[in-house]
Parts: sequence; structure tokens; C-alpha cells
Amino acid sequence: MQSKYKGASIPLAVIERLAKYCLFAHRKNEEEVAWISSEALAKAFGITDSTVRQDMSYVDFAGRAKCGYETQRMEQALRDTLGTNDMVNVGIVGAGNLGKALIMHSGFIRSRFNVRAIFDKDPSLVGKKAGSLKISSIKNLTRVVRDREIHIGVIAVPESSAQDVADQLVAAGVKGLLNLAEMHLSVPENVRIQDVQIVANLMALRCQMEHSHS
Repeated sequence: MQSKYKGASIPLAVIERLAKYCLFAHRKNEEEVAWISSEALAKAFGITDSTVRQDMSYVDFAGRAKCGYETQRMEQALRDTLGTNDMVNVGIVGAGNLGKALIMHSGFIRSRFNVRAIFDKDPSLVGKKAGSLKISSIKNLTRVVRDREIHIGVIAVPESSAQDVADQLVAAGVKGLLNLAEMHLSVPENVRIQDVQIVANLMALRCQMEHSHS
């Protein structure tokens, strides 16, 4: 079933929530829960029922009165809308503690992301194992990205190296970047980038906590 909407026409905030609904539906499928109500989704993510229903209006799938959404069909409809039915190959740049932790993340495969390579510039790490993968030299990034058909790059390097890594990934043909560096990166308009700035998020959280007590 193809969605009548294209991801590019859906607001980013809605896409992010739809992705969360998809993972929620996947977990409920594993638990053999047959139906999911908009109320259950709203409670799970701290939003309103109406927000859930508005978000789901972008998906070519309707719920049933008094029952909610059929779990298996909901997950499939969300995957159709998000374009996540097919496996996507991922490469991680940075084989430090963060990069190695990402390699071991159990959620990638079940969410259709296959980590095919991990890179580092440190000669003492190249050739060693990170999970089931051997660490590749960043000098071979272009060849490995193309040979293994990697479409998404995860940047898990210090700020001083992040822009150079982004440039190399883009030059190799990667069209999506997950940026874990605490800085803004410049990429061409045809490349999509998601920033995950942990320290900035912690600062925002601390600010919210401070204001909640004022």
C-alpha cells in the first residue's frame, strides 16, 4: 500500500512523531497486541489524542471507531509513508566509545538499518573489530561507501573533524547524515541531515527543570 503523501510534503515534526509511532507499533506487534488506540499513543508520547489523529491523517490508513488502529496494518502503513520498507545501509565514522556503542545498538536491524561499515583515522584502531565489523581506515571511505552501497552516514567524531567527514561522505555519494557532533554542518541542498546534539539537549533540559521550579 503506497501512501498518497510524499515524505517531503509532511512537516518535519510530524515525520519525527510518525517514526515514533512506527517503532511503538512494531513493539506492540512483537507483544501480539492487536489494536492500538490514539489514546494509548497520546499517553505513550505525552501528546494529545487530536495530535495523534492529525498526524495519522498523513498516512493512507484509517482507524476503526472504538477499536483504534489495527497494529500490523498500522506499522506497515507507517513504513510505507516513511519509506522504510527496504533495508538501508549505514556507515559510522568514528570508532571511539560512541561509535562502538552505536554498532551494538539492537534497534538498527529491526528498523531496517544495516550498519555495513565503521571508519576511523587512528591507525591503531584500523583492522580491529567493533561488534561484527572490522574498522576501516577513513582513507578508504569513498571506496567502501560505494562498494557497500552506503546511503546514510553517522558522524561520531570530534567537532574539529566533523565538517571534513561530512564533506567526504557527501563526495562519496551519501545522501543522508546523522550528525552527533556538537556543531552545525554545511551540506548541499540535496543532502538531508539530522542533528543530535546531546550537550545542547541537556542544557535545554536543565533550563526547563530550572524554570519548572520558579
